[in-house]
Amino acid sequence: MEYYWIMTTDEEGGPALGGGMGNKNEWDTGMMNYVGASSMGEAVAKLIGLGGKVALPRTEMPGYGFLTVCIDTEGNRLGLWEIAH
Repeated sequence: MEYYWIMTTDEEGGPALGGGMGNKNEWDTGMMNYVGASSMGEAVAKLIGLGGKVALPRTEMPGYGFLTVCIDTEGNRLGLWEIAH
């Protein structure tokens, strides 16, 4: 498989923390934190305006949402996550 979803639930069975594991590639070299973005386009525009770069453009994770992997001005990787509506 290309990736595995890891989903947890709260005590009532509702959605809680989640994540995924996939094959390593040029933009993914280990653990990465993701930050929620209500608008991926606005978040990426702000990141680029502040000197950051996009390592992986907006990518759909069917049924869950969209992710973008970024690199900040210090070379740190971070992910943006937009929930599918």
